[in-house]
Amino acid sequence: RADTGGADTTTESDDDADATTTTAEPATPEELAIAAYLRGWEVEFKALDPPNPMHPELGEVFTAAAAQSIGDIIVNAKNAGQRSVGSMVTNPTVASSTSEKVLLKDCTVEQSTTYDASGAVVDQGPYPPRSREIEVVNQDGTWRVSVIRTLEEPCTPA
Repeated sequence: RADTGGADTTTESDDDADATTTTAEPATPEELAIAAYLRGWEVEFKALDPPNPMHPELGEVFTAAAAQSIGDIIVNAKNAGQRSVGSMVTNPTVASSTSEKVLLKDCTVEQSTTYDASGAVVDQGPYPPRSREIEVVNQDGTWRVSVIRTLEEPCTPA
């Protein structure tokens, strides 16, 4: 990697000049909504280890009821002196969409471990699959998760 001195100018090279990788940005409302939803789970787990209800990325991916419920989860973990490490296995599908709102359905499986302040395990999966309905909204060109509903109906992960 060679830096030519300009703040935004970086030249990269490798031995295989013919190899080219192109990454396309998500373009449709459905793709943008799914990307925001998946990022939401990543950000939630970041904000839980250690619990930080003011984590700067939370406002980038959550709004409305989802922001409130995720915030409550993080505050409760902080007040309990606990932290969680893990991830969410997802397989979202689009139930409906417009240019301003996408409704997703998912069957999630949480893979996490919760620790107390001394590092002892308080709770650990595996956890049962959960059926969820998610609303993702376009706010001034930024897609954010606005509602996450956990449904009573059973589901089977894909």
